[in-house]
Amino acid sequence: RATIGGADIATVTAKWKKVGNVVQLRIPNLTGTSTAATYYIQSLPAAIQAADTQFFAVAGYNNSQVQITAIVYASQDYIQLTTDTGGTFDSGSNTKGLLGTTLTYLAD
Repeated sequence: RATIGGADIATVTAKWKKVGNVVQLRIPNLTGTSTAATYYIQSLPAAIQAADTQFFAVAGYNNSQVQITAIVYASQDYIQLTTDTGGTFDSGSNTKGLLGTTLTYLAD
């Protein structure tokens, strides 16, 4: 689910597979319309939490289709979405979020 300050803006079912300590996490389109500037994908199971913080360039929306960054934090149950420069999303009421992607990373 994508959240802002605890409020859900979108909910999807992501699929994952773990072989050894390698995780493949498939996230479908996860977008919503909001004035929020900060977005997180929350509730990652403990089994697939990352061993190290990793940054991924992915397709997304920040009022239009753009490249955004997904940050998978070490030993955390969330992924932060930022602009491609690491900043926050604009605060206008428009479409923001992540287009379907697969992230591959090492787990704890």
